Amino acid sequence: MGIYVDCDVYCLRPFPDDEYLFGWEGNESINNAVLKMPPDSELLRAIMQDAENPHFVPSWCSTRERRKLRIQQLLGHADTRPKLEWGSLGPRLLTHHIKRLGLEKLAKDIDYFYPSHYAHKRLLNCPDLTVKDHTTHRSLGLHVWSSGIPIKEIQPGSPLDEIVSGYRSQKQLSAETPFA
Repeated sequence: MGIYVDCDVYCLRPFPDDEYLFGWEGNESINNAVLKMPPDSELLRAIMQDAENPHFVPSWCSTRERRKLRIQQLLGHADTRPKLEWGSLGPRLLTHHIKRLGLEKLAKDIDYFYPSHYAHKRLLNCPDLTVKDHTTHRSLGLHVWSSGIPIKEIQPGSPLDEIVSGYRSQKQLSAETPFA
C-alpha cells in the first residue's frame, strides 16, 4: 500500500512519505484524489465498511434522501449505492470519517493538492495563464478535475497545454532513449 493518486492529478514535486496523506479541497471537504493511510487504520476500516455495504445510508444526507434510500431497501433493491449522490462514497465519506476520528489536523492545506478549485477548472484552459498561476510554492500537485476538455480543444499556451506538452515531451524522450 502506498500513495493513491488520481490520474487527473498533475504531480509537481515528490509527495511526502507521511503515514496519512490527504488534503482539503475547500473549507469543509477533504478530497480523495491523493490518499494514503495505514492499511490497519480505523479510518480505512470505517471507509471500507461503509463503501462495501450495499445498504449504506450516509448520515449527512437530507432526511428526505435517507427516507428515499430506506424505502428502496424495503422494496427489495439489493444495492442502493448507485442511487447515492456523486461523491458520497468519495470525498464526503472520507471527510466524515476523518472528522469523526479527529484526524482533520493531518489534512494538508488546500494549496498542496487542490490549489485550483473545481468551480474554476475552465481556467486551466485559458491561454494567458500557466500552471504556476494555479499553484503556490507549497503545491505538490494540481488536480485538473477531469476537466472534460477534449485534447483537440486544449488552448495553446494554457495550463492544460503546458501539462499535455510536458507529457508529450516525456513520451518522445522515452521513445528515443534506448533501454540500457
